[in-house]
Amino acid sequence: MPFGTYHFTNSGVATWFDLATEAIKLFGSDTLVVPQSTNDYYIKMNAGKVIVQRPKYSVLNCQKITSVLGHSSRDWQEALAECISKIKSTSLD
Repeated sequence: MPFGTYHFTNSGVATWFDLATEAIKLFGSDTLVVPQSTNDYYIKMNAGKVIVQRPKYSVLNCQKITSVLGHSSRDWQEALAECISKIKSTSLD
C-alpha cells in the first residue's frame, strides 16, 4: 500500500442537515431540524454567537483508498440505518 493519507467513509455526500434529518427520521422522532445557510452561520459567528468557523466544503475524497482496495464502501444512509437500528435494539427504555 502506498504511503500517504487515506480517507475512508461511507459513500455518498451529506450535509450535517442531511445527516441530522435522516437520523431523526430513523429514530422515529418528530423533532424539527432547521437548516441553516452558511451566510446565516457567518452572521451569527460575526456576532460572537459561534466560536468555530464552518468549512466551506468538507466532503472527504476516498478515491485513493478505493483504488487501493478495489471497492468502495456502502452508502451512508444504509450504514446510518444499521447503526441506529443497533442503538434502538440495545436502548434501555
